[in-house]
Amino acid sequence: MSEALGPKLKRAREASGVALRDIALSTKISVTALEALERNDFSRLPGGIFSRAFIRGYATAVGLDPEETVQEFLAEITRSESEAARVATRPEVTPEDRAFLDRQKRAIRLLQIAGVLVLVAAGTGAAFAWMRWTKGAGGENDTTTEQRVAPTPPLVPPPVASSPAQGAPPAVSATPPVTSPAQSPAAPPEKPPEKPPPAPPTSKPAAGAASGTPVTVVPPEAPPPVPDPPKPVEPITLEFEVTSPSFVEIAADGKVSFSRAMEPGDRQRIQAQKELRVRVGDAGVFVWSLNGRRARSLGAAGTARTARVTQENFKKFLR
Repeated sequence: MSEALGPKLKRAREASGVALRDIALSTKISVTALEALERNDFSRLPGGIFSRAFIRGYATAVGLDPEETVQEFLAEITRSESEAARVATRPEVTPEDRAFLDRQKRAIRLLQIAGVLVLVAAGTGAAFAWMRWTKGAGGENDTTTEQRVAPTPPLVPPPVASSPAQGAPPAVSATPPVTSPAQSPAAPPEKPPEKPPPAPPTSKPAAGAASGTPVTVVPPEAPPPVPDPPKPVEPITLEFEVTSPSFVEIAADGKVSFSRAMEPGDRQRIQAQKELRVRVGDAGVFVWSLNGRRARSLGAAGTARTARVTQENFKKFLR
């Protein structure tokens, strides 16, 4: 495996006896950026043509071939960007996402349980209603049968005449004497006994009284409340410009959205839902704002800086 560019440049510089401060004076690049290059950390270097000019000047100062060194630098940058893109494509499952999925599963489970309870309560109520209806119909038939049977009047025996006391006048019987058919004229036929008046109709018994068993209807339970869905999060809006030429790279939610050298007066506006990663070649000339509010400077002039802005920490960058 070939040696990385940064350690190779450092070894060449130490072999030639050149100090980092001398290279910084000749290339107009800060010592911090030179140290980052020797660590193979290209995030602190200016981008575009500025980085190529910087690599070419460094190679000349330490005695290496400038064009060959620039080609190695470009190959290193391409490999680093490919690796970053591959990592960025992996979906990130945050604790907030897991909590939302858990709440959604619980809500669906509660709805299923509530549906089963409603069906059971409805079935129980229908069964009790059917039992009451069938028992009430049987009690009504029995009452109708009782009304059709007329009661039989009791038989009253005729009064018995007592013998009169001695010396007393004979008592007159309340019952007329029985005469034979030859002695008395034809008697009128006896009237048939009058029919007794019909019994008053009885009131219809209640359905519960016919069965003799108290009926309890269980009302259906109300379904539990469904939790409200989480409110949408406002995106992070970044607006920026530079007061002097500088390289700027912005990655929104893990994907590079802007990467080039800017000129004074250029303005850009980028939005992200969760995270913004800001890389500038000269922090002193970078002017920016978050969600319409002015943000503080990322660092002193001539220094490269990288900042990670999220929904949780973006307020600490504000003035």
